[in-house]
Amino acid sequence: MLTLKVYDAYPKDVGKGIARIDHDASSILGLSPNDIIEIVGKRRTVARCLSLDPTDDNKGIINKNG
Repeated sequence: MLTLKVYDAYPKDVGKGIARIDHDASSILGLSPNDIIEIVGKRRTVARCLSLDPTDDNKGIINKNG
């Protein structure tokens, strides 16, 4: 299990079932673009995993809507 800070989705991703994840976290988890991930917090959800924009990368965050 890996703990990341959750931030709101980029406006372009809202409603598309996309979670953008930190590059380091993606490497640790062995994820490739478009892999399906489960996000556990107050609720559980699944999303398609994509990379964060370079300005947000390597900050230990994940962007998702909801």
